[in-house]
Amino acid sequence: MTGQPSWSTVFRRTRLALAALAGLPLAATVALGGAAAACPGHTVVVARDGSGDYTTVQAAVDAVPAGNTKRHTIRIRPGTYRELVTVPATKPLVSFVGTTGDNVRFLGNQDTLQPSSPNAATVSRAYYRDCYIEGDVDFVFGRGTAVFDRCEIRSLDRGSTTDNGYVTAASTTITNPYGYLFTHCRLTAAPASRRGASTLDARGTRAAPWTR
Repeated sequence: MTGQPSWSTVFRRTRLALAALAGLPLAATVALGGAAAACPGHTVVVARDGSGDYTTVQAAVDAVPAGNTKRHTIRIRPGTYRELVTVPATKPLVSFVGTTGDNVRFLGNQDTLQPSSPNAATVSRAYYRDCYIEGDVDFVFGRGTAVFDRCEIRSLDRGSTTDNGYVTAASTTITNPYGYLFTHCRLTAAPASRRGASTLDARGTRAAPWTR
């Protein structure tokens, strides 16, 4: 896992990415449209067609003031957003919420989603609800503290006959007692074309420690 991580986030057909989540009460929330009522505070709308406040997700993140103390909800309308979105550590309390009832989707292969923190001494927290996350190698990774609630975690087939890759590769520092919590989640797998078995059969449900 060297260099720039190759992960991305997709809401419906919406692509974005999350990194460097801050270590304040709740760094970031990714949820369904119905969760917006639970996120009071400032709200903006991202719409690719120009009908919202911003046309890109990163522009909406950039508009969040550094050191904000109130929840900022970024509601994303359906569309295709091909962008790498970074949430700086100085901007906590940011929620990404879909404007329809579709799941927020994180699509990638290796290193799909990185709940992280600005440094090893800072504890960062993120909450993912009703999300869909897929990949094949260490596709949920990083040192952040994250709760995955009612999510589908899907392992893809990368054609290996021995080991199709780990689901998670947490790098939680030894001084932080909490890493990843998966509650009421479903672990699923794509069919493995070369073996006639699922990726979960090829040790796809394991977790690997990652140190750097």
